[in-house]
Amino acid sequence: MTTPTGREWILPNLKKAVSMLAADAATQLAHLETIGGAPVDELALEFDDAIHLLAELMDSGLIGPRAATALRVLDSQILAMSVSEDPDLWHGESLASKSEWQQVRVLATSALELLVHPHEFDS
Repeated sequence: MTTPTGREWILPNLKKAVSMLAADAATQLAHLETIGGAPVDELALEFDDAIHLLAELMDSGLIGPRAATALRVLDSQILAMSVSEDPDLWHGESLASKSEWQQVRVLATSALELLVHPHEFDS
C-alpha cells in the first residue's frame, strides 16, 4: 500500500475523522488512547484538519454537494460545542453522557454514508 502524498491525503483523512466522530464513546476513547492519551478535542481537531479543504474536494469531484452540506452541518455542530460555555463537553466521560456528542454521532454517520457512497445520493 502506498502512502498518499500532496493533497491525496485529504479524502482518506476526512473519512477517517468523520468515522471516528460517528463511532461510539468507547471506540472514541480507545482511539484517543492510541494517539498518546490525547484530549477529547483531538477528535474535533482531526476533522478540522481536513474540513478546511472541502472546496478543493468538491472542485476535484471527490465529494458531491450533499456530502459537502452534511459535512458543513457537522462542522457547525462541532463549532457550536467549541464556543459553548460547558467545559464538561470536552471531558472523556462526556462522550457517552452529553447529548451534544450524540448529535455529533448522528450527523457524522449521515456524512460518512455520503462520503462512502458519494454518487448514490447526488444527481
